[in-house]
Amino acid sequence: MNTVLIASVIFLVNAFFLAVAYQLPQSIQEDNIYENVQVLCLFISMVIFLYAAVSRDFKSVAFISAVTCFLFILRELNVESFDIPHIFILLFSGTGKKILFAFLILLSLYFLKNSYGIKHIIKSFIPDMNPFIISLGILFVISWVFDKKIFDIQYNLLFEELAETNAYFIIIAAAMFFNMKYTLDKGDR
Repeated sequence: MNTVLIASVIFLVNAFFLAVAYQLPQSIQEDNIYENVQVLCLFISMVIFLYAAVSRDFKSVAFISAVTCFLFILRELNVESFDIPHIFILLFSGTGKKILFAFLILLSLYFLKNSYGIKHIIKSFIPDMNPFIISLGILFVISWVFDKKIFDIQYNLLFEELAETNAYFIIIAAAMFFNMKYTLDKGDR
């Protein structure tokens, strides 16, 4: 079922965004429609994972997933271009962003360590999420390949943004699957 869900998401996202790119070529530029949709996908996923962190099994995994979504949001946003207080620009860009990344990753690892062991996650959680994890890994590698312009083709930016957008829609699917699969009936593991 997960594989069918992932394939459906990829097909629908590609069909829609290729049509948008054909009609509006400027939509694939930085800080435009594609990146706004990516941030929206990540925000929705973060909210779903935060809900799961307070009401589902594998609370630490849900919290780490929400933190990861937040970090991806910061990666996608160019906060320097926003009209926000300077303290937020310092915190969410440059060195401030790197320090925040490190802090949130360490906090996530602390929660993971204090909840349950890695062996338990590998045995109980990873098999269910494997299709999502593999799909995300492949899409992020594809995105990286086109970002680095390893292939000299005209549409590097389109394929990079398309791969990222697909990945972020799959994160929403994974968040919804996670929320449905791990109910609170067994307590925090």
